[in-house]
Amino acid sequence: MEKEKPSSHKAFCDCNLDALYTDLMSTFGRVRSSHESTNAPEPSTQHPDSSSEDAKRNAWKEDIEALYKEAESAHHIGDFEAAAHLYDAILSRDPYHTRSLAGFAMLMRMRGHLEEAEALYLQAIKIDSAFPDALCGYGLLLRTIDRHEEAEDMYKRALELDPCHVNTLCSYGAFMHTLKNNPDEAEAMYLKALKIDPHHVDSICNYAALKHVVRRDMETAEVLYRMGLEENPDHVGILYNYSSLLEEMGNDDGRAEEMYERAMELIQLLSPGIVESESDYCTESSVNDEEWDGECDDYGTDEYDDEAQEDGVSQNEMAEEKTTPQLESHKQSNPSGHVVDHSREYAVA
Repeated sequence: MEKEKPSSHKAFCDCNLDALYTDLMSTFGRVRSSHESTNAPEPSTQHPDSSSEDAKRNAWKEDIEALYKEAESAHHIGDFEAAAHLYDAILSRDPYHTRSLAGFAMLMRMRGHLEEAEALYLQAIKIDSAFPDALCGYGLLLRTIDRHEEAEDMYKRALELDPCHVNTLCSYGAFMHTLKNNPDEAEAMYLKALKIDPHHVDSICNYAALKHVVRRDMETAEVLYRMGLEENPDHVGILYNYSSLLEEMGNDDGRAEEMYERAMELIQLLSPGIVESESDYCTESSVNDEEWDGECDDYGTDEYDDEAQEDGVSQNEMAEEKTTPQLESHKQSNPSGHVVDHSREYAVA
């Protein structure tokens, strides 16, 4: 008869099985825990209030953008004092807001504060050297202060970054004709700008002026002037140029004088300071070669210079025209109207 195994053996086995099970489960648990932790998302290291911080940051960005839109709108309609306050408010909150730096720089240039404008442009470019708007605007400023080689370098850099940057094409086009005596290259740039944006009123103005004075294609010029006025009935350059064209063509039924008077009214309405500092007639020898500004304006209404000289108007006389009465007398002494102010898109309404 087989001896009965001691009960302690069963207890020993049961105990070992229980211990083994416990060990296995413990080991499995550690492996599973390790596996889950490996595949689980990284634990958040953010502060418990990080979501509220993100919300505050987003709200701050939205506030900045809202202020910038207000500044841009005020600038566009010619409320320069309001625009200046808004740009300043933005930059006090975010000194690295490059669009506001460039916009404020443009405004400073328009008001004749050239050193301040240059400092703002340089700051914007230092923050973002690949910002075409700042490069284009700085190019225009450099041209204004007769640093032409540097100006052209800025235009080239802007187009290298964005070959389709319409404002640079428009501004560089005027530069090529006015300072490089290269109307063919200027025309190519205007055409490219208009192919990209057929509604770009400043390019329409420049191209119309080139057709009007350089090519003497009056019919095409008139079509372009009309197109420009459809885009913006209060575009100073087009109003002035078109009035000259009508007088030349002998088709003046009162519209020419009406357009001219409206252009002068807009200049005075937008800012008397602009009349003094920025209504110089554009000549290739004029140092005060300032333009009234759009987004990035360097408008080729300067094309009238050569024609004006043929009419007996000296470059010095043109450069001295700085007030509305002088503009009026100049208009009377040069009824063909070939010398015009620098154009800027003024959207008064």
